[in-house]
Amino acid sequence: MYTLVTTTYNDLKGLRILIDSILNSKNLPAEIIIVDSESTDGTDSYVRALKKANKIDVVYICKKLTIGSARNLGVSISKSDFVLISDTYCVVDFEWSEKICSKLNEGYSFVGGAFIVIGTSCAQKGYSKLLTQDNKNVRFNPSSRSIGFLKSDFLSIGGYPTEHNQGEDTQFNINIINSKFKFIQQNNARVGWYGRSTWKELFAQYKRYAIGDFDYGVFKNKFLVIPLLHPIINIVLIFIPLIIYLILIVCILGYKNKLNKCTLIARIIIDCGTISGFNAFMLKKIK
Repeated sequence: MYTLVTTTYNDLKGLRILIDSILNSKNLPAEIIIVDSESTDGTDSYVRALKKANKIDVVYICKKLTIGSARNLGVSISKSDFVLISDTYCVVDFEWSEKICSKLNEGYSFVGGAFIVIGTSCAQKGYSKLLTQDNKNVRFNPSSRSIGFLKSDFLSIGGYPTEHNQGEDTQFNINIINSKFKFIQQNNARVGWYGRSTWKELFAQYKRYAIGDFDYGVFKNKFLVIPLLHPIINIVLIFIPLIIYLILIVCILGYKNKLNKCTLIARIIIDCGTISGFNAFMLKKIK
């Protein structure tokens, strides 16, 4: 048996999607813990109805927290030795939890699952194609849309980083790899995730990812050789030419590899979002 922990903030539709898929999966949790950062969209009413309709123990915490702090709180109060985490707008595969728990039973402390992007918009289709390509050679770099671990070992490494509200996954994975505990990537333990449906949302997502990774120092040695200049000079002399260069390179590679329009645009949007996040981080340093 395991505990499912998820966090939410004004994501009632996405929370319903996740919980419905969990309740229709093969291996039901003994406990569902929902940590809500004070939503105003009716999440509390939904959880009350969920408690009445199911025999599974549902724990609801409403408190303003960063994502890392919210997950840590949920894990700390869980009653199970095995804790699995997923996110709103995720649809878990029928045997998702079983496949993760089987590896935990084999002696692994952390088991990374996989996720695919689902949805019908051009942004979702393009992102899905890129994600499939990027994940082919991943050793251990799971998203918290699909991960499980032993509660005791999670607590031993200090849980998720809590200083910032983005980028916690990357640093968490680094902490796992650098720990004494056994870990494994289990890519057949999969969830589908309704990714950002518009280009604007996809751009903003990767901008947040980049800011978080730089905040935690993940890219410190690789990127901070670029000088800290006045914001306008920084943008005109460095980032606009870099974006133009990337767009040209991506278009050339896309033509050679016969990428479709959606995938090509997704690659450009993701790279531009990452550059924008880097710029935002640099401007914070200047101030």
